[in-house]
Amino acid sequence: MPIYIICKGHNGEFQAPNGEENTIQSACRRIAVGCKLIQCLTAEKLAESGLGRKTFQLENDLNTQAAECTVFHSQLSVERARRLSPEELWEHFGRELMMSPLGSNNRKFVAFLSCTRYIPNGKKPGTYEEILSSMEGHVALGGGGLAIFGTGCLHTWPRGVEEVVPRFLNVTQVDTQYLMDDSCFRGTYGGCFSTTLGSVCHELGHTFDLGHTEGSIMGRGFDNLNLVFTVHTKNDNEKLDKEKNKRVSSPASKASAQHATVSFTKVLNVSYRAPSPIRKPINKFNRTPDSPKRKLSFTDLSIRSSQESIASDTVDESQTTSELSGDLTYWTKSCATILAFHRWFNSEAPQNKSINLTFENATKTLSSSAGVCVVELRDSSGLVVTTWQPQRCSSFQLPPGSIGHQVTTLVAEDSVGNLVKQTLST
Repeated sequence: MPIYIICKGHNGEFQAPNGEENTIQSACRRIAVGCKLIQCLTAEKLAESGLGRKTFQLENDLNTQAAECTVFHSQLSVERARRLSPEELWEHFGRELMMSPLGSNNRKFVAFLSCTRYIPNGKKPGTYEEILSSMEGHVALGGGGLAIFGTGCLHTWPRGVEEVVPRFLNVTQVDTQYLMDDSCFRGTYGGCFSTTLGSVCHELGHTFDLGHTEGSIMGRGFDNLNLVFTVHTKNDNEKLDKEKNKRVSSPASKASAQHATVSFTKVLNVSYRAPSPIRKPINKFNRTPDSPKRKLSFTDLSIRSSQESIASDTVDESQTTSELSGDLTYWTKSCATILAFHRWFNSEAPQNKSINLTFENATKTLSSSAGVCVVELRDSSGLVVTTWQPQRCSSFQLPPGSIGHQVTTLVAEDSVGNLVKQTLST
């Protein structure tokens, strides 16, 4: 459910350059269009992964009389909101929304905070930390039932479908004396639109139980959404490196502290605190452009009847249909599989309560009569370290030695959307 949050004492107008409409109605139109673009992107990228064209539903899809974006008037004062940390904002609004008439276990929220404000300090920011140090009321966090964002770049988003392509192609330079630049150092309005829309997609992924990955939408591979929605050939994309709205592919420019995953329940609990944000010169994975990419372990995708017939395979995540076609935007195989079988993506699937997915810690074995579809091992930051796709095996035992010292959590899903999240001991 798209939400526009207006704090007590705020007029609801988001920060924008002179001449750009920034009313409450304009904000809601921009948010509605952005959510539909992400809905479309999710379906198309699942289809590219060979898992069918599935996506999440928006409130207006179910009830055409409902608003495409709901305005929520918070009791939190604007002064207080601008002093809170991102985690505190997520926790407060998560609780307030769930305690309101909108609260429901059958609804997830994607919320935008109207009072986000950029206050420059007189010098051009050189790192993302410096940009964030000038922000008030800025947040980009997702998990459980809530993904929440600041509106520092909402003015770059389209108000209607007819504006989508022009907004992506907008090479107007961001004046950092007045406005936030969240473009992954491209410095343009189009870059800000692409990166912030991708950030929303990333955080929504966390609400659907996805972890972090190296590359892909759930890593820092969400900056190039402009290439998905605009028409460029592969040769055109090579030329974009010399243009203002260039694609972002350099490890140095993409290295980032990925957004935090937080758990969202009736009793709210922040399970992972956001690391220090991106510094442009730093490569998080200590990798030069010429060094080999880290590889994750996947299983053969052919149908298997037992665990013994599963042959491990290694797949370079960069060699996906999306990357080879030039848009550089994709779900990893395990992320795509989780989404494809997720209950929020299969509302018409039979809900057989007699089918359970279980994990026996002593033998490190998963069991489900519906068949185990995907297994991930994640580290303490939520990064996927290893993954298998057993193709609906009734049982799957973790291979000996697969739980290294960095692994803390197992996440698995079966073919009817049952999920297991288990803390592991080596």
